[in-house]
Amino acid sequence: MAISTAEWSSHNGNDDDSVRGEPRSVRRLARQDWEITLRTRTLLRSDSEYFYLQAEMDSYEGDRRVHSHRISRRIPRNLV
Repeated sequence: MAISTAEWSSHNGNDDDSVRGEPRSVRRLARQDWEITLRTRTLLRSDSEYFYLQAEMDSYEGDRRVHSHRISRRIPRNLV
């Protein structure tokens, strides 16, 4: 099994509305003539009223994409 993960985060000074995080990962499993790959990406950010979540997942068997899933959510901060 091979796993690769990278994460980025950023903000502008003391501006709480500029916070952003983005993890990405790739996982591969293989044996003999069989190989699968799972790629994920998540983007997290916020403003004064909401948290925003965007997530993507793609899975491959060999070079052929066999599944793709995307979500996008806006979550009220409720004084957080």
